[in-house]
Amino acid sequence: MDRLLATRGISETELARRLKTSKKELTAWLVDPPKRKEGIIKKIASALVVPDFYLFAEDLTPEKSIPDFRLAKPAPNGYQRATIRAIEFARQVQDDPAIKNQIKPSNSLASKLEAYNTPSKAASAFRDIIELSETDQIEFKDARLFYAHVRRKVEQCETFVFQMHFPPEDGIGLALTSKTKFNSIVINTTSQIPARRLFTLAHEVYHCKLNLTGVSDPEIVKNNVEQQCNQFAAEFLAPKSLVKKIADQTIKSDSLDLEQLRKFSSLIKLSLTASLYRLVETGHYKETAVAQWMSYLKANPNPDFSQKQGGRRVEEWKYKLAKYGTRFAEAYSAAFQQDRIDDYEFYRISGIKPKYQSDYLTHAPLASLSDAEDGADA
Repeated sequence: MDRLLATRGISETELARRLKTSKKELTAWLVDPPKRKEGIIKKIASALVVPDFYLFAEDLTPEKSIPDFRLAKPAPNGYQRATIRAIEFARQVQDDPAIKNQIKPSNSLASKLEAYNTPSKAASAFRDIIELSETDQIEFKDARLFYAHVRRKVEQCETFVFQMHFPPEDGIGLALTSKTKFNSIVINTTSQIPARRLFTLAHEVYHCKLNLTGVSDPEIVKNNVEQQCNQFAAEFLAPKSLVKKIADQTIKSDSLDLEQLRKFSSLIKLSLTASLYRLVETGHYKETAVAQWMSYLKANPNPDFSQKQGGRRVEEWKYKLAKYGTRFAEAYSAAFQQDRIDDYEFYRISGIKPKYQSDYLTHAPLASLSDAEDGADA
C-alpha cells in the first residue's frame, strides 16, 4: 500500500477521502482487515486505478505519475482517478508493441521542430510545415472545424491526439512525449469549447517539441516551460500579421468592447480570453483591457466555458473519431492487417467494443473534419 500511494502521489488521508471514510477507519482496516474484505479491496484498487491483486503483490507497482507543470517546480502529483486512467491509457498506447514498428522518428514533432530554438521560430516553422496560411485560417467556418484541421495535421507528425474527460482541477491537457515512440496528447474536454481545446493542443505540441512529458493548464503559468509553451501556442495560432489583419477589420478601440472582441475571436478562431491577451500583447488593446475582462467575468459566466451537451445520436464511429482521432485508427488498422493484434487486444487497449471496431477503423481515416462528434466519454 505504501508503494502504491507513493506511486500515485497521494497520502493515506487523501485515499481515505476518496473512499469516503476517515483516515482512522482506513488505517484500522489496513492493520486488521475484516473477514469480509472483498468489497473494500475493490474500492481501494479502484481508487488507486490498479487491479485487485496489486494490493497483495510484493513486486508489482504501476509506473510513477507524470510531472505537473502547473507547479513552479514540476513534479509528479496526486491526480484523481479519471486523470490517472487517461494517463495510463496514453502510456499503454505509446508502449504498445503492436504499433511500434510504424513510428518514423524523423517525422516526429521533436524532429521536425528541432532546428528552431525559440517558441517564435518554432511557431512560424510549424505553420509552414502543416501548410497553414492566414487566409485558410480565416476561411474556416468556425473554431470546431479549424481545431479538427490542426488536430489532424498534428496527428500526421507521429502523434496521437485523444479527447477525454477528467477533472479540470487536474489540468486541461497532458502530453506523454518521446523521440522514438508516438507522442500521446490528451485534451481534457470537460467544459472546453473548441477554441480552448485548440490553444491547449498547440500548448501540448510544444511540450512534444521539448520532449517534456507532463500535465498542463495554459492559464496556470509558474515556470519557464509553460511560458514557452504558451508563447508558441499564441504565435502559432495568432501570428502578429494575422492579428493585425483581423484587428483592422474588427477592433475599433484600444479598450475592451465585447462585441468587437467576439468578432475578432470568431475570425481568428481563438477563445475570447486568448484573443484578449493576444490583442494586449500585440498592442491593439491597452493593459487595462485585462482588468476590464476580469471584471466582466466576475459578473458573468465565462463564455469560453459554455458548451451545450447532448443532442441527436449519430453513428457510433463518429464518437470514436472524436475521442481517439484519425492517426490512432490508421495505426491500428495497419496492426490488424499485419496480424499484430486481434479484436480482443484492441478492445483491451482502447475500450472500443468489437462490434464498433470495424466501422471506426474503416471510416476514421477517410472522415471529413465535421464528422467527429463529442459523446458522453469525449
